[in-house]
Amino acid sequence: ESCVFGPNGVASGGKKGQRLIDLSTADPSRTREMTTRLKRDTGMERPARRAAVFLKQGFNFASL
Repeated sequence: ESCVFGPNGVASGGKKGQRLIDLSTADPSRTREMTTRLKRDTGMERPARRAAVFLKQGFNFASL
């Protein structure tokens, strides 16, 4: 959570229309709460589905 909402987290530079892809193994209910907060605070989206779902749909992304 701190890597998203901490002082230098993703949300600190987030903008509407950007997406945060969840590659975590965190509890899904907790990440859904973070999705709501991220959207409210920054306009960013964090799709509620896990990365595996995107890969099956042919969505390509890089993990940093």
